[in-house]
Amino acid sequence: MLVRMPNFHRRGHIIFSLLLLALYFSTSSGYIIYAAKGFSSKGSTSKPAGSLGKAATKFLKQHKGDVDAASGAYFESKLQDMDEELREKIGSSGGSSEVIDEGPVRDAFVELKWNTVAAFMSSSKVDKELVPRLGVTAKAVSGSRVLDVGSGNGSFVPFLEEYVPTLHYTGLDVASEMVKKASALHPKFSFSHGSFMTSPLADSSQHSYDTIVFNASLQFFFQPREALRRALETLGPGGRIIITHPRGGDFVRLESRSNPRLAVPLPTLDMLDHWIESGDLPSAKLLSPQYLGSEERLENFYLVAIERL
Repeated sequence: MLVRMPNFHRRGHIIFSLLLLALYFSTSSGYIIYAAKGFSSKGSTSKPAGSLGKAATKFLKQHKGDVDAASGAYFESKLQDMDEELREKIGSSGGSSEVIDEGPVRDAFVELKWNTVAAFMSSSKVDKELVPRLGVTAKAVSGSRVLDVGSGNGSFVPFLEEYVPTLHYTGLDVASEMVKKASALHPKFSFSHGSFMTSPLADSSQHSYDTIVFNASLQFFFQPREALRRALETLGPGGRIIITHPRGGDFVRLESRSNPRLAVPLPTLDMLDHWIESGDLPSAKLLSPQYLGSEERLENFYLVAIERL
């Protein structure tokens, strides 16, 4: 199953359209969240399983159990709570096809979207189809110091614990509510709230990692090359950037077409190779899916790595 995502129009005219479907695939998890159907069509009355927070419960009650209407209203209420200038920029003219570039406005836009998802996330369940892919991804990790960019609710942690000896894990997510959920689910690990492009955790003068993972999260960077360059600078020699999406490149292309303000397609192998050869990603080499243990097409299971020389 795929995920519905919101299109955001001018403030006061926010339209939540049918984009993907039914279940929410968290930004870095490999888990299917049977919590809320997301932002979708009028008239849905699906109810999330398990317990929700007070705010989500209140909106569900107001909308008579309609998760789609409740989540849409929740998003709108949180948008109205924002600083007026920021609110206007997020809801600026140009419609759903106008891209929000990197920076504080995009960070706020992405955080608001995923905080809304988190509010209606009540339980998680492993999708059996994805378990082998997540295992392959965890096995591709080099060393023990791991930074998980877009860590969501921390659902990738169990796979890392299984395959990475002496794991030293740090999760980073732009959505504060996701960080709260991850911290509650995995209290022995560190999760931080912030943007990868500005967080001290990604400052090469302060930190060094063996592996930086973008697990179903790179598509939310409008300029992925810049994110990868920053990641490369933060790696120690022989360190890896792992770029993956367990549902594959085709999923992300659909995600991007449905919501171009939020997501971009994942880079092709040729594109990554060009960035390395041109010096945009210096002193690095590209590791193929086959090298990493995957025999699947990138369209079905996106898994590549960039290794620092």
